[in-house]
Amino acid sequence: MSGFVRSSAFNKWIVPGAIYVALASGAGNPIRCHESSCDSSAAYLTITALLVLIIPFVRGSGRVLLQLIVLGFGFLILSVIGYTSQMPLFVYSKAWGAFLASGFIVIYMVHLLLHGGVMGFAQGLARIMFMVLSLTLLFKASQGGVMDRDVSYLLNGPIVFGWLMGIGALCSVYIFIIKRELIYSLIAICLSLGVLWSGSKGPIFAYFLSAIFLCIVIEGFAFSKLKRIWLFLAAAVIAIILVISVEYFSDSRLGLLLNIYENGIDYSEGSVGVRLAAYESSVELILENLLNGIGSGGFAKYQPDLMYPHNLHLEILLEYGLIIFAAYVALLFYGVVNGNPLFRSIIVFVVICISFSGDVSYLRYLLPFLVMQGFYPYKRGSISNKTIHRIYPITRRIL
Repeated sequence: MSGFVRSSAFNKWIVPGAIYVALASGAGNPIRCHESSCDSSAAYLTITALLVLIIPFVRGSGRVLLQLIVLGFGFLILSVIGYTSQMPLFVYSKAWGAFLASGFIVIYMVHLLLHGGVMGFAQGLARIMFMVLSLTLLFKASQGGVMDRDVSYLLNGPIVFGWLMGIGALCSVYIFIIKRELIYSLIAICLSLGVLWSGSKGPIFAYFLSAIFLCIVIEGFAFSKLKRIWLFLAAAVIAIILVISVEYFSDSRLGLLLNIYENGIDYSEGSVGVRLAAYESSVELILENLLNGIGSGGFAKYQPDLMYPHNLHLEILLEYGLIIFAAYVALLFYGVVNGNPLFRSIIVFVVICISFSGDVSYLRYLLPFLVMQGFYPYKRGSISNKTIHRIYPITRRIL
């Protein structure tokens, strides 16, 4: 069995696949809520059981004690808050998706990082996301709905699919910049088109900004260093223009952007109008409850059809108050300016995405990269022990 755990297949497919499943499903989060009602499904617990079974075979799970304690504390606090809230199942769902799922992801991340460094982690994620993209394309084609957003994108809807494709694309771009391997530029283009295929404006906008951020962080602003990257980005843009020029564009969600530009925002219809109406309601409530907030899950009381503001930053300020929000912003700032470029770019990507969609449970796309930042600072694909020891002396003694 130990030979299997050390095998190439385990590290290339099973552990990255577990990260994908934990991200997409919220680690088997069994609680689903919509329009002021919540229900649970025991079937989702099967996913969690499978994730638990993998853990004993993962290398280095004992080295993440501090991160798991932090995440466990967050899970406990939010669960206690849920017990006293008006919608306890809704808050339990947020706790599960945010902190329990993040715990699984951190364990798997550490395994890949110890096995192959940041490069090994990036290769694993890029590989599994490309496989998911291929399987999704085949599945949707078999259902006769390749361009239909209502046909499943595997395990989750189009928005989450766009998020996952964006993370995989950033991993591919990172590998291409460091190793200059053509295959990863092709994978990056395919995954970039996967982001576009999701039809979700948030991931599309976030991906291209975070990809440029990643290039600049690694190579700097010098055109002599960036010329290959700019050529890659230009090729990606051309491919995107070709895709969005087809007939379906005018009737797609992307077409809403043109419609808004030409006719303004219609608050009565369209995802953009609905979200902006939710943001306005959120701001009004924030101004009335700035210091302490209205409590976890409280937005659902005022907007039962939306349940949450579809902007995680607003949700934290609205429901948890100014002090928690200030700590949250400080943590995001730390994650963006410190650590290796790949994790920083993923944090930028997710920060932009959660400005358009998702609730607290979607912190699983952010927390693992934040809590791992200081433990794996960037040094051209290796771990800088000097930096770790300087920034984290307590962690060093624990490990």
